[in-house]
Amino acid sequence: LYDLKADPRETISLYGQPQYAAITESLAAQLSQYFATYTTPQHDGLHLDQQPLATPASPWLAALKP
Repeated sequence: LYDLKADPRETISLYGQPQYAAITESLAAQLSQYFATYTTPQHDGLHLDQQPLATPASPWLAALKP
C-alpha cells in the first residue's frame, strides 16, 4: 500500500499503519471476494499437496513435506 503522490517510487509501504487500516481491510475484502468468485479449487495453488504431480520431481511439493 503506497501513497503514489507523496511516494511515486513506492519506497515506503503504508501497510500495517493504523491510519490505513480501513483501506487495507477494504482491499483484503475485495481480494477475498474476487478469489471466492473466480477460483477453481482444484487449481487454486492453495492446496498443492492435493493436486496431481506435474512431474515426479515437483519441487514446490517437496518444500511442503516435513
